[in-house]
Amino acid sequence: MKKMMLRLKKMSRKKKIVISAVIVLALSVGAYAFFGFGKDSKVASATFTPSIVRRDDLAVTISGSGTVEPVARFDIVALVKGEIIESNFNEGDTVRQGDVLYRIDSTDASNSIQKQHNNVEKAQLNVNTIKENIANLKVKAPASGVLTDFNVKVDESVRADRIATIIDKTNMVATIPFNAGQISKINEGDPVTVTSALYMTTMKGKVTYKSNTPSGSQDGSSLYKVEISVQNPGSLAPGTSVGATVHTSQGDVKSPVSGTVENGDSTPVIPKVSGKVIKVYVKNNQYVNKGDLLFEIDGTDYTESYRKAILELQDAKLSLESSSKELEKYNITSPIDGIVLSKKAKAGDTIGNSAGDRDSNLMTIADTSKMVFNLDVDELEISKVKVGLLADITADALPNEKFVGQVTKVANEGTSQNGVTTYEVELTISDPGNLISGMNVNAEIIVEESKDTLVVPVSAVTGIRNGYGYVIVRSDYVEEDLSGPEQRRPGGDSQRGESGQRGNSPSNAQGGENSQRRPGGDSQRGESGQRVNRPSFAQSGESGQRANRPSNAQGSENNQRRTGGDSQGGGNTPAPTATPQTNEGAPAQSVTPQNSGNTQSRGGTNMVNSDLPEGYKRIRVQIGLSNTDNIEIKRGLKEGDEIFIPSTPSSGSRNNNQNFRMQGMGGAPVIRTQGGGGNFGGQNNRR
Repeated sequence: MKKMMLRLKKMSRKKKIVISAVIVLALSVGAYAFFGFGKDSKVASATFTPSIVRRDDLAVTISGSGTVEPVARFDIVALVKGEIIESNFNEGDTVRQGDVLYRIDSTDASNSIQKQHNNVEKAQLNVNTIKENIANLKVKAPASGVLTDFNVKVDESVRADRIATIIDKTNMVATIPFNAGQISKINEGDPVTVTSALYMTTMKGKVTYKSNTPSGSQDGSSLYKVEISVQNPGSLAPGTSVGATVHTSQGDVKSPVSGTVENGDSTPVIPKVSGKVIKVYVKNNQYVNKGDLLFEIDGTDYTESYRKAILELQDAKLSLESSSKELEKYNITSPIDGIVLSKKAKAGDTIGNSAGDRDSNLMTIADTSKMVFNLDVDELEISKVKVGLLADITADALPNEKFVGQVTKVANEGTSQNGVTTYEVELTISDPGNLISGMNVNAEIIVEESKDTLVVPVSAVTGIRNGYGYVIVRSDYVEEDLSGPEQRRPGGDSQRGESGQRGNSPSNAQGGENSQRRPGGDSQRGESGQRVNRPSFAQSGESGQRANRPSNAQGSENNQRRTGGDSQGGGNTPAPTATPQTNEGAPAQSVTPQNSGNTQSRGGTNMVNSDLPEGYKRIRVQIGLSNTDNIEIKRGLKEGDEIFIPSTPSSGSRNNNQNFRMQGMGGAPVIRTQGGGGNFGGQNNRR
């Protein structure tokens, strides 16, 4: 190979041109024979499966499987020791919350509680006593009168003994005798007039007592004592002689002899507590009223005792409360409504030293009104799952039944294993029917749903982009005018216009200086380095932007154009007639592709139909939800419309691409138009 290159360098320019032309021609002929140029490459072998646009419910789901279990399940465990004396339920029985499942002998516990009750009462009595003593630290007058024999001083200690007497000198008592004939007429409560000869004064009084026992007089007659309360006007002194006239219902009765008056009540002053006197408020022989404060005793010790008594009372109450709660454990009740799944203990059994251990499990109860199970959802899909979403559920063991579940919990933290993170999702079946705990179920969580919508098979829609796609219909179908985002042609990219956007018109352009097109290349670059894709004789402008001019242009002296690019253009413009020139400026072969109607334009977007047989075309539709089977059609089709699904790969586009590649091999561009100028369609088949 090196020797051949050395020989070529030594050859003249003219010889080099001749040899190059021979090589290119040979390669062109070989490729022509290989790819079948000259044959009709129109898609004659393609077949279609018709399908009808219909209405149906469409759902996007996330699938998984799990094992169902009751929504609530409790193992009944004994927390105390003793003999079971009552057991009311057996396996399969229905229980209600609060029903007594087991009753355990609680004799010892009941006795202990009774002792705790007694301790509380004792503690309460002690608190009350100390509280009363604290109140008695302030010694008050028990009655009104003159305080006598009072000698209490500060800092002296007093005991619970008599320390003074209060004498009532305002209300005096006169004791006067009456004879037997008079006593029968006198009654308690009768008004009396008391007379003092010494003071020459009269006072009003009242009979408060009459004696039934006679006493002898000096003359041998029987006399009966009558006590009369009288208010001292201030002049009477104890021992004064007085007489009385009782005003009875039978008339006035005058005492036969005189009696005497004495002071009224005498009330002793006795402190109820002992201690050191810290303050004195009265003096001896001072008149006091009932309730007046006499003196005060230091209460430091009593206050401290009171605090301790309160704490002892609280301790006793806590002990009682604890014992009472402990007693409740001897009556084991159901925590839920449910059924008894299993029973391990019966009446007469004794619960040993393992109270509270798993071995002391007596019974299992479950709420089977609802069932729950968990799914592991991949991290890529967990964002779609929300609490409240519904799910369709089936069970392997119940093939003829279907169930409805609802997402009730989504884990906030995932679990990673082998580089894959999943999140646990809990689903609840509110109506489990014949489902039994432990059955395997399959679930499809409905993350999106559209009811009674137009659907077609998902394989019928191609070129999907920005919510739009294309379907195949008969060529006489009247399509709807859809407006939307940038349209994309089926099977390829859209075209761009100037400033880097894709254009829609085929054009034959010319290149600027020093811009060359390499054989088999897809595009040319201008001075700015941007790429230009044109389905015909493209050129690089000075700005490097893509041109959309449907004109025939010529290359400059140093711009040699060789076809073979894969980019194709569509549009409403007629197929161009290209007249490129060689390096010497001589005109090359002129080619005029014919458009047989398979290139269509809608809304500024060319839809390539060159790979379709005659009588068919693609139309643009707006799509919505899709799953593995169907896709939603929002606009562009109607219920009952007939569409077509290719059942075998189309060969037309492959032949067209082959034609473009082979055209780049010759010294002059040659364009083959098959099936009505398919090479000028709107499909970009770069590989």
